[in-house]
Amino acid sequence: MELTQNALVAGFGRRFGELLSVRLSLGAAFGGTLLADGRRYDVKPGWTASGQVSRRWFGEGLKVPFLVTSLSIGASRTTTEEQGGTGETSPLTAFDARLSLTLGVTAFDGVWSPYLGLRVFGGPVGWTQLGRDRTGSDRNKYVVAVGSLFTVAKNTSLLVDGALLGERGISLGVSQSF
Repeated sequence: MELTQNALVAGFGRRFGELLSVRLSLGAAFGGTLLADGRRYDVKPGWTASGQVSRRWFGEGLKVPFLVTSLSIGASRTTTEEQGGTGETSPLTAFDARLSLTLGVTAFDGVWSPYLGLRVFGGPVGWTQLGRDRTGSDRNKYVVAVGSLFTVAKNTSLLVDGALLGERGISLGVSQSF
């Protein structure tokens, strides 16, 4: 099976001091394709949700390297519909647990924070095809990513994250703190 899917997610986080933070995210999954056994399926709209706890181990201040670890758990549910053929529809449910390590530095008076991210994860994907229950998982259970956080105003940041090896993808984000 090969799955490609898009999602738009909003996260709400809370920092507890300078070292610990918690984040809850909710979103909509939309658009995508699933290829399985020579058949092509459209991925219909659905939902996604996750929770994350992060800990910074060192790196408070400017021009100092930082190290952050995170643990997250997520789930999503959508429906697939076969293109042509039988027109079969079936729910698609996924669960995921991730452990992340992020190493970076803050430069240019706090404006730019480039980083390297290493992530390992796993979790099942459940789906029914032609009346047969199928369980799958990711081919690669790791990610090597590079990214940058840009502080564009006192409380506003932009994020670009590119997963280059293992699970591949691009994430773009805007955060506002208050």
